[in-house]
Amino acid sequence: MRKELSEMAFDPNLPNSQQQDLESVLGAIRGNENDLNDRIKAQENLSLAATKNEVVAARGSRNTVNDRLNQSLNANGDLKFDTLRSMMWPASNDVPAYVDTLTFTVNGNRTGTYLPGLLLRFTLGSVYAYADVSASSYAAGTDKTTITLRRAVLTAALSAVSIGVAALNREDINLPAINKLLASTANIVAVKVYDTRRDSDGGAWRKKCNHTSWYNETLNTATRGASREFPAIALIVAETDRLTIYDATQADLPMWMVFLRGGSNYLLELYNNLTAINVFNATLLIGKATNLYKINFVNDSAYRHNNTSTFTGPYRGVIADRHTVNSWIGGHSDYLLGTVNDVAVTVLPGTDIDRAGLPKPTIACATVSGVSIIHNNATVTNSGYSGEHSKCVFDQNGNLYASNLSGSAIIRVSTPAQYAQPSFGRTDIYSLVGTDPRLGSASSSVSLAAKGGELVIANDVVTFYRFDGAVPARNAVAYLTKDYTSGWMPGDIRLAALANSKTADRSVKGNDLTEVGVVSEELVATGAELKSYSGFSAENYLSLAYTEDFDFGVNDWSILFWLRDDNLAANATDDIFSLNNGAGKTIIARTLGGSGVVSLVTDDGGAGSDSATGVTQIREKGFAFCVMIRRGALTELWINARLDASRVLTQTGTLTDTDTALTIGTTNYPLLQGAISLFRMVSGAMAPAQISKIYEAEKPLFAAGAKCLLGGASNTVTALSYDAGTDALHVASDDGVSVFKGLQRTNYIDATINTSLTTDTIKAIDARTGVAMIGSAGEAVAMLPEHNIREDLGLAGAPITPPEITYSGVTVDATPTVIWSLSVAEGEELDITISVRAAEDTDIPGERASYSKRATVYRSVNEDVMLVGIDDLASDRESTGTMDCVIDVNTTTQCARIKVTGVSDKTIKWTGSAKLTGGARRWAV
Repeated sequence: MRKELSEMAFDPNLPNSQQQDLESVLGAIRGNENDLNDRIKAQENLSLAATKNEVVAARGSRNTVNDRLNQSLNANGDLKFDTLRSMMWPASNDVPAYVDTLTFTVNGNRTGTYLPGLLLRFTLGSVYAYADVSASSYAAGTDKTTITLRRAVLTAALSAVSIGVAALNREDINLPAINKLLASTANIVAVKVYDTRRDSDGGAWRKKCNHTSWYNETLNTATRGASREFPAIALIVAETDRLTIYDATQADLPMWMVFLRGGSNYLLELYNNLTAINVFNATLLIGKATNLYKINFVNDSAYRHNNTSTFTGPYRGVIADRHTVNSWIGGHSDYLLGTVNDVAVTVLPGTDIDRAGLPKPTIACATVSGVSIIHNNATVTNSGYSGEHSKCVFDQNGNLYASNLSGSAIIRVSTPAQYAQPSFGRTDIYSLVGTDPRLGSASSSVSLAAKGGELVIANDVVTFYRFDGAVPARNAVAYLTKDYTSGWMPGDIRLAALANSKTADRSVKGNDLTEVGVVSEELVATGAELKSYSGFSAENYLSLAYTEDFDFGVNDWSILFWLRDDNLAANATDDIFSLNNGAGKTIIARTLGGSGVVSLVTDDGGAGSDSATGVTQIREKGFAFCVMIRRGALTELWINARLDASRVLTQTGTLTDTDTALTIGTTNYPLLQGAISLFRMVSGAMAPAQISKIYEAEKPLFAAGAKCLLGGASNTVTALSYDAGTDALHVASDDGVSVFKGLQRTNYIDATINTSLTTDTIKAIDARTGVAMIGSAGEAVAMLPEHNIREDLGLAGAPITPPEITYSGVTVDATPTVIWSLSVAEGEELDITISVRAAEDTDIPGERASYSKRATVYRSVNEDVMLVGIDDLASDRESTGTMDCVIDVNTTTQCARIKVTGVSDKTIKWTGSAKLTGGARRWAV
């Protein structure tokens, strides 16, 4: 006991007041041994009371002091960091330099990051060590920040530092949203969000660049930021005379690297302005007049494709030499057609993989003289079509779309099998004329975006073009502007009315209606933008005199619209529309009596009529999606994408003639208490899948507050960007940015809403994984959403494995057609196993086929590609014996190909997959 009291008396960590109390106790002990036990007990009570007060005031939720100490301290008193299992350790992006066990330095002024108490994790060779910051200071003379720790844990093996972020018993860890001005300039050409986590290797290439010149160049200069490693998320701004990369992994979005346009032997030469940019798989692409520059960060190299062989070839320097005098090597044959207006990039299945483990990209350049394709094997093929093309984009299947500036808007569509060939061909999507789905405007000033199974084309009308079938006649379009949205128009559209106008036909047909009397117009819901039409009576309705567009005869047709029926009268029958020749030939849709169901009545003028009457009660249920169809000898009634009734026709003659007129809102029984919106008529029977897609796409437009128009006061669209990570389409215009999910606008951004903007005139837009960049007439702005760190945990790079290649194609006759091709390199040998299926592109396919084959191809050095032979892995199955599928080779393009043969006058869609084995070079990492 004396020993314990003596140790307590001289404990330097005890408060002075307690030390004085203990001295008094010791004095009492020496003076009065008999009272010792009582005095010791009193002192213990005093100490315990003080300790209790300190514990109660201390942080923590454990019930006892022992629990709290065991939770946070090791036996030697060190902090128990290994208990913080919920902590995240994002990289600091600083390169630490070891000073001593308590101290390290980093480049630049980082005192705002390394604040006292900040918990850090250090990489020391193959182990981690942990400590928190005691203090940090910045020395301008050396441009370094010195950080001192509370614990001596560092060794000379220090190589990296990470910052600790604790979950604090929360399931989510959110970083705040960022809205930042990147550059004030009127010279914006393009902006790009580069999320390396979406590269083929998940961004793992960033960890393989320690050997490169740019990784080791001097930091904290006017053209180089404070971090060596390429940012996981980079923000790229192209101006007419420079390109700047910003680091989106840091809160202040600092500059990471700059490429200046300068002397004749700079990487970006002095002459001509930048015109376009793109980036993927560590390759930065910069268009500048007659040149396309390919800058590869892993290989630390650059290559220039010119419109002549004289100036096409590699850069003699490395990326760190981008602003020094280094000449270019010329004389290479992979040159382009002309001045580069736009550049697109993709990776095709089965492509070669480089030494860094990244598949080599396929690149398209829209030029003044056509389209050039730079293939993954470094060869170039050019389009057989000429004329200036302004934009180009690849879709998810590798199909190429390019907009032609010559005359009215035309979109060129080329498949991978087509653009693998010299002087490659295309199919066309036209504007305004014809019977297949068309673009909503003839203006040749076009922006493009690939959106899943859709293509978005924008000039002064935004056109959504959806590929529902193997041929254009089975596809669908939807138009929108600041004034209207047409809704989806499938196939051979003949009328798209009641789309925010009583009379205007929004289709390319121009079949405007006539208002008889006065028809009411109102919003479909409170705060919505879509309008509906009501107030019908015998004196108030909409009509259209005969037009051959509605004269369907005995052919198939579809009529679709949204209907609200509020008539509660017990025996009320309300006519929705009719096609009537006044002499018995009739197509009428109506709601019936107190049941509130819908009925479709058809009559060819003979004895009797046919009625398909549904069972779904729609009255007082809000808007319902109604589709009426003639499909051969059947009529069908669909309500909200479900088949509600069908009828085998007894009256099989023609239902229309040259006297047939359209009436909406009345015939015999006016639609007295109801409303109609988005009324459309189509030649041809819609497929059930089309009905379902349209219903799901348009249903949100009828909700309260739903927006469906371009925001702002301008229809002039200047740029498009589709963010596949959030399924959001960003539409930039002369008056702000509208963001759409499907046909519904979910956001609108202008200078009033985003105060980092000084103008609403937008020149460029790009968005990836929720991060958006806007290039206006006055600045470049970045917007990063609030971000959950846990979402990043599954985004680490995955190893690349040989993919199963998928492909598709269409035949319309018995001409052998290539549906897939693969370039074969010199010295390469491959086994190709294919599975191919074919089906006629009709609702009930009459033609079908399937094939399963294997072949070996090889190409010796300086020789043509050769086919060893083909094995049938299963018996060919064909509905028509002349159908066929073969694997062959093309010695001009040095490709292996799949070639199929269809049936005369039959549209057949071919789909399949291929697996490749062998070819060590192709899959070498």
